[in-house]
Amino acid sequence: MPLDIQEKFLHYLEHGSFYRVGTTELLTTHTRVIASTSQALEAMVKKGKFNENLYYRLTVINIDIPPLRERPEDIVKLVEQFVQEFSSKYKKPVPKIGSEVITILVNYEWPGNVRELRNVVERVILLNDENIIKSNHLQKT
Repeated sequence: MPLDIQEKFLHYLEHGSFYRVGTTELLTTHTRVIASTSQALEAMVKKGKFNENLYYRLTVINIDIPPLRERPEDIVKLVEQFVQEFSSKYKKPVPKIGSEVITILVNYEWPGNVRELRNVVERVILLNDENIIKSNHLQKT
């Protein structure tokens, strides 16, 4: 978000009011803001790329969720959840997951994070009609 927009957003958060573009009427609203980022905002504040006051206004409650590559213990449960979800969505039988597939998925870095894992599982469910997911099914994705 550009710094000038950050400044306007901060003003809104502090005062609960804003002007629509092209008007002089002050509008007041009551909102809650939940913000999410994959950027290291503290580092951006130090570099002058993120408004320090906005940073402190937004970090009332800070929940840090590490990327998937830093929590491989979550991969198996996520895969199982996604297999169930997409089997149901596409009205297909729920396949078993081969142990070699689990090993491949747990050892992969997942640069696209959970979204990438979810997409891989969806592709496998869509393209596989067998009752077990094998490593060769992953290679097709």
